[in-house]
Amino acid sequence: MVDVSEGKLKGGVLLDQQLADYKLRSLTARLCDALFKATPGAPGLPNWDSLDDTFASVAPEASADVRARAKALANDAQIDNALFAAKSLDTGDAGITILTGVRSALSLFLGDKGPGAGADDQQKADAALKALGLAYILTQLIPREPAQRVHLLESTDSGLELLLYYVTLEVAVPSPEDVQAANGTFIKDLVAEQSRRVAGKLLGVIGRKGVQDAQETLDAMIDLLDRKALERAPQAGQLAASLQGVLPAVVRGKGPALQDAVAAGADALPAWRYLTARFAAESRVMLAVWEDDPAAEPRPIPASEKPAAPPPPPPSLPANLAGAATAAHGHPESQHHEVAAEPENPFAAPAEPENPFAAPNAPANPFAEPTPEPEPAPALPTEALPAEHRLNGVYLRSMPWGEMWLVFTREGIFSNFPPANANPDWMAHSDAGHQVGTYRREEEELTIRWPSGKSTTSQIVRDTYSLQIDGEQATRCDFNLAGRVLNGSWRSRDGETQWTFHRNGKFEGPDGPGRYQLTTGGIQLERPGQTPHHPTLYTTLQPDPERPDCLWIGGLPFDRT
Repeated sequence: MVDVSEGKLKGGVLLDQQLADYKLRSLTARLCDALFKATPGAPGLPNWDSLDDTFASVAPEASADVRARAKALANDAQIDNALFAAKSLDTGDAGITILTGVRSALSLFLGDKGPGAGADDQQKADAALKALGLAYILTQLIPREPAQRVHLLESTDSGLELLLYYVTLEVAVPSPEDVQAANGTFIKDLVAEQSRRVAGKLLGVIGRKGVQDAQETLDAMIDLLDRKALERAPQAGQLAASLQGVLPAVVRGKGPALQDAVAAGADALPAWRYLTARFAAESRVMLAVWEDDPAAEPRPIPASEKPAAPPPPPPSLPANLAGAATAAHGHPESQHHEVAAEPENPFAAPAEPENPFAAPNAPANPFAEPTPEPEPAPALPTEALPAEHRLNGVYLRSMPWGEMWLVFTREGIFSNFPPANANPDWMAHSDAGHQVGTYRREEEELTIRWPSGKSTTSQIVRDTYSLQIDGEQATRCDFNLAGRVLNGSWRSRDGETQWTFHRNGKFEGPDGPGRYQLTTGGIQLERPGQTPHHPTLYTTLQPDPERPDCLWIGGLPFDRT
């Protein structure tokens, strides 16, 4: 088993801290609360600050022995594994997540012209990865056979919250038309298509056995996910509108544009950590209760015991006999219990001329216009672009819910997320789930070629410290700071990591103290007995170049304390 613990706090202490971090007034909790209130059949969202609070809500009559057993279960290594996986699934953490969320930064800049419109490849990969991530969390928190794990996920309030969050905001809201067109197989098809890529990303984090167990659980859960996503898809627009007041800064436009913005805003919040901590707490309580009283554990109904399907309705009367029946018996034909045929699935979308998710042997539509495939993306360049065609800079557009990045290199490489190292390995950056493509500037027109082969062209306005793309302004963050110093302390947004830099060139960091030198868009770190490290360092220099409000070190944000 790969060690995926948080590193400092563990077990029940870590779980209690995670629960206490998210009050009902926090943006993450308010988003989830609004989502579940707008979702038929969703549970309420009581505030749990600790494992003891969870007992008060779900098992107030539990004995002292049951409470002690739950606290012992909370100290299992599986708790650490599940919470780490959830942290990695949240946007902005350097773990297993795709990190770009539902939409890339530039596609939000460009609106419907960007490559993220609809269910693009990046969003699909994100949804497939999170399906397997959810399955892994389930394997760690419920020590049961796959079918029973899935049943208990749906049977507990916090498990249902986690399930509904995934199918709604990760799948149905950003891709309602595709979900309905697939008619109950969207996630299954997606996971099959992305299986190798997704498993590869998880392998280094949870190990081969972890991936195997997660896949078995996902196989047992996939039909439930697809069924729930299909139920939610017709209400995607209504659900997005209901969250408008919670995420006012990202909600712009109507219809699909609104749904995209809401999904992207939700993706930037630590909802996976919040909901997984809740499920971890309730599952510890309920496992202890079920150990004390095994008969209380909910179990799925065996297929042999399920009630038989109702008999089909009687056929309609032939048209030439309908009038005679009414006259002979003095009552209308409807009293013969004629039942109109229902559509096979009330949530299914109307039939389209061409279904992109149709099986390979489906007959082709002879009247459909052929859709040209995008050309494959070119290999990444290694030679510098001519000066008149390059941008060469790192730009940031800060939003209340997160940051959107634009990275341009001298060689003509573009990415929507800052690299971790000053001398980046762009293939590894792409493998981590970030968009890595190419760009070319022609005077004030910018063309970006995305990894999918698609291209987007926009009008730009440049100056020394900023870049406007179709009117949306971003601020430059990669400055030549050679010979300059920092003076202060900066802490990560999860509160777990702190950097302190002194004017004398010394620092204290997560891996020990040492000396530092600032460079252009980077910082050279030297620790005694260790190989020098050169991560990226980006800053807006505001309000003080030596003590800016935020530093981005290795692509991660650290706020001044």
